Amino acid sequence: MNHLLKFTGLALLAATLTFSSALGQTATNTTKAPAKKAETPAAATEDATTKAKKAKKDWYPFWGEVSAINKTAMTVSLKKQEGTRVIHLDSKSELARLGKPAALGDVKPGDYAHGKLHKNKAGQEVITAAKFDLERPKKKAIEKGDKAEAKAEKKSTSAEGKAAK
Repeated sequence: MNHLLKFTGLALLAATLTFSSALGQTATNTTKAPAKKAETPAAATEDATTKAKKAKKDWYPFWGEVSAINKTAMTVSLKKQEGTRVIHLDSKSELARLGKPAALGDVKPGDYAHGKLHKNKAGQEVITAAKFDLERPKKKAIEKGDKAEAKAEKKSTSAEGKAAK
């Protein structure tokens, strides 16, 4: 009998704990979350503009072959599949040709141009920094991950150098 009372008491305790925890979860789930503070329209637009500014880049890359240069309008035209792309220069534009600082007059049609540009307030593309080379720069074989090709290229250039002597 003593054993039966202990068993009944434990069963009642377990049932009570289970029932009370289920009620507690239901009570917490049915309560409403505290209301968010009402934002003013000015605060909402401030958040939207700061998010837009963070998402937008200040600059973006460009590349292509130079088709024409207009020194008076301070523009460089690049060949496209259809037509040309006109890029403007301003007083802050930094130019380099063949690894040396250059002016717009040093750039020639046929040069390969690459660099960074931004849009001005009028929406025109303006060169921030540009390099002009005789041909498109080749990526190093090591950067591509092909070490064997890089070794073969080194051997061929060293063999050419020995043959020239």
